[in-house]
Amino acid sequence: MSGPEYVNVIYANRGEYKKADSYAPMRVCVDGRSVGSIIDMQDEEQNRALKRAVGGAFITKKLLDYEHDVDVTLDALVQSVRQHPVFNLYDTLQFFQLDFLIKIAFGETPGHLQRGGVVLGLAKLGNKRVSHWYSWQAMPELERFIFRSPIWGRWLVRPSQWARMGMERLQGRREAAKGASEHNDLLQKCIDASEKYPDILKPQTVANLVNSIISAGADTTAGTMSTTL
Repeated sequence: MSGPEYVNVIYANRGEYKKADSYAPMRVCVDGRSVGSIIDMQDEEQNRALKRAVGGAFITKKLLDYEHDVDVTLDALVQSVRQHPVFNLYDTLQFFQLDFLIKIAFGETPGHLQRGGVVLGLAKLGNKRVSHWYSWQAMPELERFIFRSPIWGRWLVRPSQWARMGMERLQGRREAAKGASEHNDLLQKCIDASEKYPDILKPQTVANLVNSIISAGADTTAGTMSTTL
């Protein structure tokens, strides 16, 4: 930006840059329900309220909570490269990013790097989701009728593991932790915020928020690093 006075214009949240209906095909159907993410959110009021509720989880001081996770995942990447000097650059970097993002989101280490392959069936979902979006973004109403109908949408195959995983982890965390929790991951930060702002951060919104960070970061980061290297 050529001047600080443009910050309020570019990052304004007053309807100047409302998302088009073409983002709707990014949503998936889980158990007959249409499930989206922050990426396809079109409700400006909800978006603004969401930023107020969870913005504190992304300040620099809070990001330092994940420094150990970065170090651990980097060590796993180094070990993987040493064990397999010849490797697919994009796939390995995507495994690295998935391991890191799932670690900071749910406090789990799926082990894509250690196993050298897909563990949770998530590695290629981002590509499939974007491909579906490209194909249907010009026909959002028809896409909704075909793929997200509450009547037959549950029987159509769409990459919905992201959404399903988020809901399962959220439900398990809520059932296991009554009161103070020892977890310090992103999911717990969102749960804490939802208890403070229950009208804004409903369970589905919490799952969507966490899944958005994982699904958006895995492919973009791997692609950027692969191209740079």
